[in-house]
Amino acid sequence: MIPNNLFHYIKFNKSQWKNKKIIKKNQFKAIKSIISYSYKNIPFYNKLYKEKNIKPCDIKTFKDINKIPIITKKDVILNYPNNIVNNNKYQKKLYHSSTSGSTGTPIEIMFNNNCRSVYEALWLRTLLETDYKPWNKFAFFHWKQFNKIPIYEKFGILRKNIILMDLKISKQIKLLNKINPSYIYCFSSLFKLIYQKMKTKNEILINPKSIILTGETISKKFKNRIGQFYNSEIFEQYATTEFEIVAWDCKEHKHFHINDESVYLEIIKNNEVIQSEEDGNIIITGLTNYAMPLIRYNINDYGSKTNEKCNCGRELSLLKSIQGRTDDFIKLPNGNRISPSVLTSYIEIGDEFYKYVSQFKIIQKKIDKIIIKIVKKKDLDENFLILLKKRLIKITNNQINISIKEINNIPISKRGKIKVIESRI
Repeated sequence: MIPNNLFHYIKFNKSQWKNKKIIKKNQFKAIKSIISYSYKNIPFYNKLYKEKNIKPCDIKTFKDINKIPIITKKDVILNYPNNIVNNNKYQKKLYHSSTSGSTGTPIEIMFNNNCRSVYEALWLRTLLETDYKPWNKFAFFHWKQFNKIPIYEKFGILRKNIILMDLKISKQIKLLNKINPSYIYCFSSLFKLIYQKMKTKNEILINPKSIILTGETISKKFKNRIGQFYNSEIFEQYATTEFEIVAWDCKEHKHFHINDESVYLEIIKNNEVIQSEEDGNIIITGLTNYAMPLIRYNINDYGSKTNEKCNCGRELSLLKSIQGRTDDFIKLPNGNRISPSVLTSYIEIGDEFYKYVSQFKIIQKKIDKIIIKIVKKKDLDENFLILLKKRLIKITNNQINISIKEINNIPISKRGKIKVIESRI
């Protein structure tokens, strides 16, 4: 595995600097390959494409990819494992993972050796962009200990100091201070709590060079506050269980570079492909997982791409924004929707908000009703509550009845996520 990882890293470290035409040419070749392979070897795709009268030879340009039907998580669940996993060639060499199930039923994913090597090489490429050196101390927040530690980690190379995310926040902070890392990797929602706890107690015993946040969207205001508090550079990743790191921000911190070598990412709205700038559903085709191909897979996230060029010089495709899970959008009676990223950034009223609030959760039970659950730091000021309600009334165009409820705690999931917005309609 190690030589293979190194081979892929060297290849990807070069490919990110190639011109766009070469990148797109190689990407289309990979798309054609995975479609053809799936048609021949995966029963689910063979049946689906025959029903739609589609053959791999019909895909001759990027525009032709739109002929391929979009698949959903329900399709994967119904066809796993017999009809969507390649049992013939990879059965004894598969790695297993599963989604957290935060949107319903967890999805089981299988990866083959080469796919794992590709993902690990791309992870390393992303990590080194932060100026990380393989011998630096690295605190890695994860929901479980890894069963097998790579041999190079035993010698202190690329070693991950695991902090379990289901521990109490105070315990996580204690471990974080003990490790005293130069680099930190954590879910955004969890690190918010760590930051707030440290700030409240004014106990900043660490000074990481960089903090990598993933898992959920985070407002620019809050991202800046975390960076200023720790005197650290903040990086973000867009990662999924199905495809691992999909996109990441470089030192320019403007947009997210898409890993064109491992995924093909489309933005779809009203069944049409959107080329640039406009928000829509994120559809992903994995280009390396031949054990369990996911082709034009609706990941249930909402975002937009851009044709702008990054000043860093890379010509990888760019993801402009990630608005959040489509399931978490707040629906308004007039048919409009508000994304999680817009809503959270709108109600986080500067330092004033977190002077009173340590945690919050927004729940929509009815089309015209929202409940905001708040874990308070101290007695809530009446003027603060009035201001909070006014901001929510404004962003919802006075279409929703808003109530605020004080609670003692909002639990963190075993995998370290906090679902800040939950739509139950």
